[in-house]
Amino acid sequence: MLAASLVVMMAAFPAQAQKSDPPPIFMSSAPAEHTPARSGFAAVALGSAGVFTGLTVGVPIKISRTITSESRRMTGTLLDDFGGQRKMMERLLAASFGVPYGIASGTVLGSIRGVQQAVKFGYERPFSRESFSLIEPEE
Repeated sequence: MLAASLVVMMAAFPAQAQKSDPPPIFMSSAPAEHTPARSGFAAVALGSAGVFTGLTVGVPIKISRTITSESRRMTGTLLDDFGGQRKMMERLLAASFGVPYGIASGTVLGSIRGVQQAVKFGYERPFSRESFSLIEPEE
């Protein structure tokens, strides 16, 4: 584990960097053309570390966000289907069906979307907000 972190640190901060090279961009949503060029082993090591951390950090974040949004969406849809009145009994009934639906569908959708973002942005822009699912990607 220590050797892998040293490889990533050496790839991210080369000892012979020229003054004209911009520093590496971490936790940034900057476009890929503004990131410093990497090649060879350094690119693979940094990209792999970005994908791995995106998977371990970004997927649970995406799951929790998707569960919340799916629960709210389904509860709102059920409330509208029950007549559109916002009475306590209708809210309880809508939430009793909407929240379990949101948990089930949010877990599946969040897992799929989180892995997609981690793999895509983890390699292109390692350690970026998109790879950690902290912001929605602009497409």
